[in-house]
Amino acid sequence: MAFKAALPSGSTSSPFTLAHAARAAWSCVSDVFSPSPPPPSKDDTADITVVMTLILLGQLAVLSVVFVFLTPAKGGGRWLPPGDTDKGAYERFVLAYSPVWMGVFAVIIAGQLYESFTAHTYMLVCTTLCLPLFIYPFLAPALPSHAPPPKEASEGDNASPPSSSTVPSLLQGYPLKATAWLAIYSHIGNYWYTHYFYTVLGASYSMPSLRLNDVPLPLYFATFFYFSTYHALSNLLLRRVTSGYQRTPARGLFLLLLLLALSYCTAFMETLTISAFPYYSFQDPFMAFTVGSAFYGLYFLVSFPAFFRLDEFKEGRLSLYQSAMDALGAGMLILILLDAVRLWLNMPLTMAGQALRY
Repeated sequence: MAFKAALPSGSTSSPFTLAHAARAAWSCVSDVFSPSPPPPSKDDTADITVVMTLILLGQLAVLSVVFVFLTPAKGGGRWLPPGDTDKGAYERFVLAYSPVWMGVFAVIIAGQLYESFTAHTYMLVCTTLCLPLFIYPFLAPALPSHAPPPKEASEGDNASPPSSSTVPSLLQGYPLKATAWLAIYSHIGNYWYTHYFYTVLGASYSMPSLRLNDVPLPLYFATFFYFSTYHALSNLLLRRVTSGYQRTPARGLFLLLLLLALSYCTAFMETLTISAFPYYSFQDPFMAFTVGSAFYGLYFLVSFPAFFRLDEFKEGRLSLYQSAMDALGAGMLILILLDAVRLWLNMPLTMAGQALRY
């Protein structure tokens, strides 16, 4: 409870509460490793660089140690689903499309095109970039479902390609289930979780926009293609481990550590790449990058493994309805975790949003 003890008394409603804790922890580390007290004024960029380098290197070191104890499975591992399946085709499409939306955003940020954007421009850009992902399930080729039978633990989780007789209908195909899962998750994240960023992390959006529950409406769409890319990439990494190594306690520990590191790094990289956009800001950048990445990482700690299991293993074969319920369940678990952090910090949650307003 030392972290909580570092919080200043009488500041339960201050958005800087978590920042004080982060700086107090960093100050303790500095006192141990530096012969003299740190200067009273420090550059935030230097602080962030040092702390994030230590955190990321620490994660890599721990993963490297545990990796030594993994036992390779027969047949080796794979990154994509075996054979020509609907899940494999969906992941390939998302990965191929990801450079498109990233490139559009890079041009907008680098060229500062956002300075001339109106509320309608933001909406047009984000909805347009979503369209290929929304349309894909209806245009995707009819392919067998990726629903491999379970294998013995000694063989890892490898499986043979399913037969062509298992081609599902549109409503039962993986692309539509994955799209529905991510759409529900993205909506929950914006509608509910954003207010925890406002309260705990002191985040704010100041660009012109139509808002739903005080969250810019274009973000509901932008989050969808962001999360589509994140979860396609996380599927590759989780599949490589589950298919390439025998199911042992060491593999279980490695997967847990990998999820922790992957969740934190994903949150950090998004915060880093969006930091050049001046209309999304934090009251304390140091807190946003270091502690805020852990707070944001709670999203992915739940969603990465939950999304991965869809049509991945025999027990992961879900209907469209079950996939929607699964997304809602994951969303509720994340909300519980975020609120647990808020309660631990003794901070109030205020939601003053309206249905739709500019």
